[in-house]
Amino acid sequence: MKKNRIFIVCFICFLCGCLSVFSYYATKKESDGTLIFNFPIRQRVLLALDAFKNIVRKDGSIIYKIDLTNTYRYTNNNIVREMGSAYSLAYAYFLLNDHSLSSILKNIINRFNVISVRDGNKLFIVDDQKHINAGATAFALLTVLYYEQRSEDNAFDDLRESFKNALLSLYHPNKGVWTAPDNPDVSPYYEGESWLALAVYDHFHPDDKKVQKVLSEISELMIDKYGDYFDVAFFHWGLQAAAIQTKNHKDDSLYDFMKKQLEIYMNNTDIGISSAFCAQAEALAEAAMALKNIDDKMYIKTFVRLNKQLDVPFKLQDALLYAYFEHKIPTAMDKYLGLFLQSPDMMLIRNDNTQHCLTAMLKSMKLFSPDNY
Repeated sequence: MKKNRIFIVCFICFLCGCLSVFSYYATKKESDGTLIFNFPIRQRVLLALDAFKNIVRKDGSIIYKIDLTNTYRYTNNNIVREMGSAYSLAYAYFLLNDHSLSSILKNIINRFNVISVRDGNKLFIVDDQKHINAGATAFALLTVLYYEQRSEDNAFDDLRESFKNALLSLYHPNKGVWTAPDNPDVSPYYEGESWLALAVYDHFHPDDKKVQKVLSEISELMIDKYGDYFDVAFFHWGLQAAAIQTKNHKDDSLYDFMKKQLEIYMNNTDIGISSAFCAQAEALAEAAMALKNIDDKMYIKTFVRLNKQLDVPFKLQDALLYAYFEHKIPTAMDKYLGLFLQSPDMMLIRNDNTQHCLTAMLKSMKLFSPDNY
C-alpha cells in the first residue's frame, strides 16, 4: 500500500516536473483563487487510470465511494455503477492496451459468476438482494466484449454469450427492455444501457443474425419512444448506441434520431460542473465520431460543445489535486489522486463519477487523435 502511494506521488511529480515547479502546471487561477492544472488529456487519462486501479479490490469488486473527509453517508454499493466502472476499465484496456489492466479485469470478470444467477443459457447479474438487474447485466456484457477484443482471450466466451442471451430475453416487442424476467417495469437507464451493449456486441460480432434482428427492433422502438424529447436518464446511453449503429450500418433513421437528440440537448442544456456532464460528454464524443464523415456542420457543432464540456472532468480532477496540495484532505488519500470529485466543493469520490469522467476523456482522445488507436 505504501509503495502504491509513493508511486502515485512520484507520478504526479513526473507530470509536474517536480513539486518545486508546480506553479508551471498551475499558472492560471479561478476567480476564487483555485489553481487550474495544465495537464494534457492523455496524461490526465493515465493519472486517472493509475488511481482507478486502487479502488478495485483483489476479489474483483470495486469500491463504491470514498469519503475523503468522513462527512457523507452513502449506501455501501450500487451494482449498476460497479458494473459500469468495470466497463470503463475494459474500454480503457481496449483503447490503450495497458497490460496492467489485464489481470485486474480477469479478477473482475471472474467475479461475475459469483454475482449472477443462471437460467439455462442466460446469465443475469444480481444486486445484494439477489434481484436481477438489466443495466448491470448490460455492463457485464460490455466489459467482457472489450476485454476479449483486446486480449484475444477466449476463456470468457460462454460468459459473453450467456449475458447476450439474457439481454435478448429481456426485450419484449413493442414494450421495451424489462428490468428483470419477472419485472415488466422499464427504465430509460436500463433500456439505453441494454441498447448500447447489444450495439457493441453487433459491432464485434456482425454475423449474429439473432442479435441483428432484435437490435433492429429495439432501435425502432427506442427511436419512437425517445426521439422527440430529452430524457437525461436515457440520453448518454441511447445516443452512444445510435452513434455506433450509425457508423456500422449507415441507417438514416438512426442518424436522424442522433441529430435530433443532439439538437435538443445542445440548444437547451447549459454546462454545469458536476459529474453528470461527464456522462453526457461520453455521448457527445461518440456522436462526433459517427458524424465526422457524414455531416460536417453537425460534427463541428458537436465537436465544439464537447471541447467546452471537457472542462468538467478536468475541473473535477483538478479539484481533488488542489484539495490535496492545500491539505484539505488527509495525505493518506494520495493513492486516489487522479480520480474525480462529485463536485468541486464535495470531497466525495464515487466509482460512477470516475467511470463517466474517464470514459469521456478516453472517447475524446480517440476522436482527437484517431491514429493513436
